[in-house]
Amino acid sequence: MTYLSELSIEHFRGFLAKQTVSFALPNEQPGSGLTILVGPNNVGKSTVIEALRHVISPPGLVDRNERHLDNALRISIRDTATGYREITNPGLSANIAASGSAHPRTEIFRFIPSRRPWAPRTNTHTIESKQYWIQRTHQTRNEDAHLISRLNSFPPEEKVAFNQALRRLVPQLLDWKIEYSDGHTYLEYVTINGAAHTANLFGEGIASLFRIVLALYDPDESFVVIDEPELSLHPQAQKRLAKFISAQAAHRQIVLCSHSPHFINWADLAAGAAVYRLRQDRYGIHLHRLSDDTIAMLNKLVDDWQKPQLLDTVAREVFFADEALFLEGQEDVSLLGRFIEVENLPQIQLFGYGTGGSRNFRSFLSMAADLHIPSGAIFDRTSKGDYDKIRATFPGVRLELLQADDIRDKPATSERRSVEGVFSRAGDMKSEFRDYLIGLLREFRDYFDDASRP
Repeated sequence: MTYLSELSIEHFRGFLAKQTVSFALPNEQPGSGLTILVGPNNVGKSTVIEALRHVISPPGLVDRNERHLDNALRISIRDTATGYREITNPGLSANIAASGSAHPRTEIFRFIPSRRPWAPRTNTHTIESKQYWIQRTHQTRNEDAHLISRLNSFPPEEKVAFNQALRRLVPQLLDWKIEYSDGHTYLEYVTINGAAHTANLFGEGIASLFRIVLALYDPDESFVVIDEPELSLHPQAQKRLAKFISAQAAHRQIVLCSHSPHFINWADLAAGAAVYRLRQDRYGIHLHRLSDDTIAMLNKLVDDWQKPQLLDTVAREVFFADEALFLEGQEDVSLLGRFIEVENLPQIQLFGYGTGGSRNFRSFLSMAADLHIPSGAIFDRTSKGDYDKIRATFPGVRLELLQADDIRDKPATSERRSVEGVFSRAGDMKSEFRDYLIGLLREFRDYFDDASRP
């Protein structure tokens, strides 16, 4: 099987210097063929998709707003069978020149845009998969006028298989069929209570899922790109869709552009999924990939069943964060977060529910470094040994030792002496530490502000 191995982009829209995406390759494990692009709005995720569309199905002309006057755009792809394809604009003109041949071909490229409206009625009765996806590659910003026609082309056995996939994502949908009236075909659906409705009553989430499932269902070696799969879906629906996509990525390549932590799964990363974070500065758009070594370190935490919060949905929000201040435990996050609110201090993005101890700082700081997320950490004074070791590994990162043994007072036990904290056992701020802590948090705010400047 031939797969797409990499995409390179140079002098296209916000891209200046050459940036490369190496795509995950499916290996029959769920999630293995999944490549996920994350980052703030307007940082270039959609540009990556547009570059991919341009090189797979080259346009005759490239818009003035997409090219640079002083450097030729250059977009290329390589596949695992050594195929290569490139487009450029000779003489810096609007005309596109294409050369070479590589996987995927236009007819097996499936692109689902972030806005997914489709016409509830159509005059066309049927359209086969190849023709449907070719025209969708060239027409992505307008209403899909042919979805009903594509669904109408299913033979009975294929419709049954499609429905099985769809009902995993939309349990309240019992069945659907294509109806005909007044010269138009349209979709009629039945809910689990037996009521029949026309598809124009669909909410945007269900309408969106019809198109996503179609892209993942059509049975061939398709290469699927989905822009913001989470749109119009409630959290449980996002979780179901993420699991479905992961299963499909066992045997095909899927690219997601997402703002939702539900679509980043540690098991997928362990299987070979790739995560890229995009950022932009005066030197253009940059792509940063989570390294295999960091993934291996983080996956060791997955096995800690006593601390599931370390890598849960809240923790995975770090992939979308502008910064991350790592703290040892959930008490640190709770007490410092509350202190910031009570004292009306500038907000700082605290990581999840803590890292589960200073020994885990290395893994999370490595993740932040890979993805170029400005980061810092606060150690308990009793963790000075870990502080010294980690400071040597991350010399440019702001690391601080508390001026107390722990975040909170702890009584003596048979296994340890009493512990002095910044806060009392009841969680109240000790007056002697108030000014110190305010100063420390303001310094971290200044540090993150400096790190985020272009």
